[in-house]
Amino acid sequence: MVAALEMTNNREARTRFDDEGTAGTVCRDFCFKNGLVMRAVGDTMIISPPLIISHAEIDELVTKARKCLDLTLEYFKGGKLIHASCYNPGVFINTPTVKNNRGKQQKE
Repeated sequence: MVAALEMTNNREARTRFDDEGTAGTVCRDFCFKNGLVMRAVGDTMIISPPLIISHAEIDELVTKARKCLDLTLEYFKGGKLIHASCYNPGVFINTPTVKNNRGKQQKE
């Protein structure tokens, strides 16, 4: 089972974002931070749940996907997100971070 959602900057005209791949990357990061693994291919989000997924797990998947898509929309509309799932590469808001020995940030 595979599903794909293509994101556009204008639903009616179905035009692509000026910087292709940016929206996909932003959405992917929101997905990871909210416990959902979706793959970004350009500005298309792809998910491949297991064939044995339950109805409850499908509901959870759809709820998380909708939340992440809404966060991505808010991000691109210029809204300032001030909560734990805010987009900020490599940084978890409201979570102390420290640098590991490779210079990358990690949760404390």
